[in-house]
Amino acid sequence: MTFDPTSAYSGVRGFNFQPDWSCNGVGIWLKFDAQQYRAQIARAKVLFPKMNTLRIWLSFDAWCEDSGLYLQNIHEAATILAEEGLKFIPVYFNGWFGLPSFGGFVSETLAWSRETDHYAPYRAFLRQSAQAIASDAILLHDVSNEPFNNAWGLKWRTEMVLDFMREMSAELRTVTQLPITVGSQGLPAANTMGITDIKSEWGDIDLLAPYVDVITLHPYCIPPMTDAGHLDYLTRVLSYLSQFNKPVIITECCWAGKTDEERLPFLQIELSHYVKLGVGFCAHALWASPVADLHPLDDGKGIGYAGLYMAFINSDGNIRKGHEIFNSI
Repeated sequence: MTFDPTSAYSGVRGFNFQPDWSCNGVGIWLKFDAQQYRAQIARAKVLFPKMNTLRIWLSFDAWCEDSGLYLQNIHEAATILAEEGLKFIPVYFNGWFGLPSFGGFVSETLAWSRETDHYAPYRAFLRQSAQAIASDAILLHDVSNEPFNNAWGLKWRTEMVLDFMREMSAELRTVTQLPITVGSQGLPAANTMGITDIKSEWGDIDLLAPYVDVITLHPYCIPPMTDAGHLDYLTRVLSYLSQFNKPVIITECCWAGKTDEERLPFLQIELSHYVKLGVGFCAHALWASPVADLHPLDDGKGIGYAGLYMAFINSDGNIRKGHEIFNSI
């Protein structure tokens, strides 16, 4: 029998969630507002009754600033998620940089830490964070969001990040028995990673698959990709993944434009394909926020690249035009 990689998490219907009071991880977790956090989640449950999972980004930078307050606040957030009856996926590190920067690692800092203390601060952050949020509500642990996003093109950067992912995955296994993933992009990117001996066109998947329990995709339908091209891409990558005998989940999806009208075709294309192929997903992202790509051009904040507006709920707490398509899937 051929292994079906989509089966274990096929029922996941969720979002990435950034609350709306800060543009980065330090502000989110050190200025944590439990009442507002709960209210935004409760409102989202009304608007999206099929929502059952949230992907929550943590912050090494906030831990460095005030570890005690940070750990207290992520514990409270985990408690709220459990009380609201939602599963969640904590994301510990981040290799993606938007504008403004959410906070993340760079290869130079990782290289210095590896040589001086074998990633000791990162290990401490990982252990303490996992212990602070320990809950039956955790679906799986995500070591890092898109770790190779700032490593393309140079072999040493790719190898540095891969070493960090291996070490952090092993470290996380010392404090949890739950499944572990890494937020890989699932891109045909072998030649842009500076590595020529990758097994296939699926560059970051081949690198990460040996160290995770669940394989993650971020299969955005990015122009000029078409409806047919996106379906072909998904079909091919899921077929390739079946050889690993590991489940697959999509933890970021749903490309966007500047306006509601620009985004709706992407929602229709992507969501219909994920349902057709039976793979669970977390759309990006739940709520309008100062975080990069989560606010419209005319929001008055004047920050960040506003070429993408990826929230499903506007800042007034109402669902964006057409985004109720989430409820029809």
